[in-house]
Amino acid sequence: MAIPWLAIAAAASTGLTAFGQIQSGRFKAGEQINQAAFAANNAELIKVQALEDGTARDIQFKNDMSKNTNFLMAQSGRSYDPSIDAFLKSEKDIYATNKRRASVQSYLEHLSQKAESASLRAQAKNTIRSATVDAVGTLLKGGISAYKTKSKGGN
Repeated sequence: MAIPWLAIAAAASTGLTAFGQIQSGRFKAGEQINQAAFAANNAELIKVQALEDGTARDIQFKNDMSKNTNFLMAQSGRSYDPSIDAFLKSEKDIYATNKRRASVQSYLEHLSQKAESASLRAQAKNTIRSATVDAVGTLLKGGISAYKTKSKGGN
């Protein structure tokens, strides 16, 4: 019983198509994993940048407060002035509020990048699954087609 060349070519074509689907899925998943790593790296960089910015703001605020205190004391001519204390307390409260806002903003950016990273990793897994299912479907279609061809051919 001879195997027809057409059936061999069809089986090879089906196999190559399935292989191509899996490879394409693996490539897309690899890209998504790279993007996920990039997003995770960005999340950590945002965190570090927020710490550096916070430290710089603290130093700047302390310097400004020291200058303001010295200037206001020199202007009032007194060693203690309750109005200066009230002004400085108000400035500290404003600074604390701004610092909290900046902290929350950077934290939200950090969380956003982490969520994007997790989403991309999940997409990569789904891409692999989808490619595998597509490849299995292609192999099944090819097998059914070969079976129908064999049935019709009478071999």
